[in-house]
Amino acid sequence: MRPQAVSLLLLGLLAGVGPAEAGSEGAIECPFPEGQSVANEGECAKYSACEWTGGQCHMRANSEAGYRVVSRLEDSRFGFKLHLQKIDPYSTLFDNDAQSLVFEVNYYEDYHVQVKISPSDGERYEVPVPLNLPENPASTGQKYFVNTSEVGETFWFSVERAGSSDGKSLFSTEGPLTFEDQFIQVTAALTSSYLYGFGENTHTKFRHRFSPRQTFPIFARDQPVGEGDMNEYGHHPYYVNIDPETGEAYSVLFFNSNAMEYSTFLLADGRPALTLRSIGGVVDLHFFLGPSLEDLNKQYTNMIGKPAFPPYWSLGFHLSRYGYGSTENIRVVRERMKAMGIPQDVQTCDIDYMNRYRDFTYDLDAWGDFPDLVQELHNDDIKLTLILDPALVTDWPNYPPGQRGKDRDVYIKWASPEYIPGDQDTSFADYMVGYVWPDTKTVFPDFLNPETQAWWGDELKLFHETLSFDAIWIDMNEPANFGTNLDKPWNWPAGEPDWSLKCPFNRLDSPPYPTKMIRVGDNKSQRI
Repeated sequence: MRPQAVSLLLLGLLAGVGPAEAGSEGAIECPFPEGQSVANEGECAKYSACEWTGGQCHMRANSEAGYRVVSRLEDSRFGFKLHLQKIDPYSTLFDNDAQSLVFEVNYYEDYHVQVKISPSDGERYEVPVPLNLPENPASTGQKYFVNTSEVGETFWFSVERAGSSDGKSLFSTEGPLTFEDQFIQVTAALTSSYLYGFGENTHTKFRHRFSPRQTFPIFARDQPVGEGDMNEYGHHPYYVNIDPETGEAYSVLFFNSNAMEYSTFLLADGRPALTLRSIGGVVDLHFFLGPSLEDLNKQYTNMIGKPAFPPYWSLGFHLSRYGYGSTENIRVVRERMKAMGIPQDVQTCDIDYMNRYRDFTYDLDAWGDFPDLVQELHNDDIKLTLILDPALVTDWPNYPPGQRGKDRDVYIKWASPEYIPGDQDTSFADYMVGYVWPDTKTVFPDFLNPETQAWWGDELKLFHETLSFDAIWIDMNEPANFGTNLDKPWNWPAGEPDWSLKCPFNRLDSPPYPTKMIRVGDNKSQRI
């Protein structure tokens, strides 16, 4: 810890509190699985990490419900590690608290530092996506300091910009860190209320609000754009915070792919704060110091990978809709575009071009001359984009692409034989079977399997030999399934016995804190 940070700590200790103990816990609410509408003194008493004061259920003090630094494990010019111990082993929200943690700081580029917190006694799930991290981290010239409490003290940490004249932290933890088997929570005061990001959520403005408190879920699902505090299709726990006085910005990636949520609110002293929650994995925070927004874009994409350079034509004018119905209707629309002088560079066809919504096929009746239409479009210098949904029907004998996938064992499977539904057809083996657009049950490609990636590429090549499309739009890859946990999907064939994909009731599918996503959007089952 730097001398300046020691002085600040001593001032806090003389007052009887540490940097994360300045009366802020009262604003850090305790989360209820059912939502805050059930908050009352009786419900609050169910959680030993919480207490009820002033008509609010809030987290107990950091010195009671948090962790203590018990030793410094390692120091190097590339970072350091601390050993943390739970102060009160009986203080919990949802049980199974990690009693021993490792706090790890890794200096990467001079503008990039990683802060990671994980149990010291076992492996945890981490996002299986490679990051571009330097083999030889920068050992000097960092634009940041990571400050922490000392050995024997209640744990807190902060990240500060090097050379900052006002001593203002970018991210300074407040209240207790919670690290349980299926619930993680960390709260921090921010530089300012100029907070942007957390893509794929419904916001009325680009800038986040802090008053009143707002909580948003982060969980990739087939949720169209709508209203209310809900997550939409994707999962992007990345934000940017700007200092309005200096214009300097920094950004943070919470590298975690479990169901999550975040809250923006004001601490008791009026400072803007952010709570990050996840129901699994580890705390893995990557800080980028900018200071300009353009710098942040470069620094962030340097780690996660840069977008593919698009073909020039893809930046042109696109025409797309569901329901063209036939090649003839495409021709009519195309001629109308030309007659009206409306520019067009790309024609996109949604899944109604397929034979019964089966990937890598086209309807030989209404779309029988599709290859001729493609040539006509190309003669007009119009490119063709086809939409594909990565869910393949289980009609193996009558669907060669699906059979080839089965032969190569590329589909998502149940994690254990005990989860396979008792009424599942034995020909489906241990695949997880669902239902989407086709009129037959479907299976889903496991794209984390390298063999799946190879098979998918082979199917695209075979299909391209039949239909010379120019691009593929992969839709419904959240992944998406219709009617999960309900009696039947909304589009289930009439006359068929009720059926839907049912998630088993186990610790992973039925977590103690399922996050806000079960209460928002079109989630009729109220399950994760």
